[in-house]
Parts: sequence; structure tokens; C-alpha cells
Amino acid sequence: MGYGQPVAIIPNGVDLPDDLRDPRHSKMKRVLFLGRLHPIKGLENLCRAWISIQDHYSDWEIHFTGPDEIGYLKSLENLVKKLGGRRIVFTGPKYGSDKSKAYFDADIYILPSLTENFGMTVAEALAHGVPVIVSKGAPWAEVESRGCGWWVSSDGPSLAECLHKAMSLSSAELCSMGQKGRHWMESDFSWHNIGKKMSDSYRWLLNGGDKPSWIRTD
Repeated sequence: MGYGQPVAIIPNGVDLPDDLRDPRHSKMKRVLFLGRLHPIKGLENLCRAWISIQDHYSDWEIHFTGPDEIGYLKSLENLVKKLGGRRIVFTGPKYGSDKSKAYFDADIYILPSLTENFGMTVAEALAHGVPVIVSKGAPWAEVESRGCGWWVSSDGPSLAECLHKAMSLSSAELCSMGQKGRHWMESDFSWHNIGKKMSDSYRWLLNGGDKPSWIRTD
């Protein structure tokens, strides 16, 4: 469209919890979705995926945590009842320390959205040391090359296959993946590093010199 000004590509920042996550040894393991309950999040596909494999993983449960929008919770509850879903918990929204605890209590975080412009909860989960499953509707392909998660299609069969693969891993293996994600968030998404990138961007605009690598001019 003819816009020729420099563009700085700097990620959203994420708060890094002080506590580090240890392998969980509780009897019941947990998959977590955290976000608003809305059709765009692909939650019906996730419910179907979970129900298709639930009999193989009696020591796992899934939590849907977040506020209900447009009465969508009722639709999900009806679907779960119709298909005979088990160990599916709708917790309502959580904030602050309760939200942080929800991440720490999870073994896997999943975001099955049909589309996302970023997916802040993915960064939050990784910051808490939780490995992630993210749909290709969100721009998180790098979780695979970083070894901290999976990037898959948002349809039910693809989600089920990925859940099967992830839930078959040991707690120690999942924790190791989560720690890789935590280190990634520390290096690229911490507010300290983002603040430095912002500062360096403005210094370049004011003083010139070598262009920072995250600034596009073409």
C-alpha cells in the first residue's frame, strides 16, 4: 500500500513467575485450556478429540478454564453429555494467583483455536514451564523447533492424535519440554529484553548506525 517506514517486530511481553515448575507426581494428570469459552477457540473439536481417547488415559483429566461468552458453555456441556465425556471439568474464569496456579497444576496446555493473532496464553503457559499443544490457527510454529510443544491442525482427529502423543510421555519428559519453553520465554519474551529492544529501536531512529535485526525496512 506504499507504506515505507521502518517496522520494528517486537513480541508481546510475558510475566515470568518467580517459582519454577517441578515434575508433578499427583495421581491425576491434567490437560488445561485457559481462555474465553467461545466458538472461535475450537473447543468443540477439542471435546470430541478428548472423548475419542479418554478411555486410554484414565489417569488424565482436562480442565476448561475461562469466562463463558454468548452462552457457549451450555453448548459444550450438552455436547459432553451427548458424547459421554468423562473427566472434563469446566472451572469458570481464574485470575491472578489462581490463574498462575492453574498453569502450575497442568501437565500440558492446549490452545485449539481456529484463528488467533498471537495467543498470549501460550506464552503464559510456557513461562510457567508447561509444554503446549497449539493449533495452526495461532502463530506458534516455533514451539516444535524449540522442543517445547506441538503445532497441529485444529480439527478433532489431529488434536486427538497429538494429545495421544503428548499424554503418552512421562512427567519428567513433559517437564523437560516445559523447561525449554521457560528458557525461550526468558530469552525472547521477558520484559527486560523487550524493553531493551524498544530502547535500541528508538536509539537507532535518533542516532542511526547499525540497524537492529528486528527492524524491517523493505
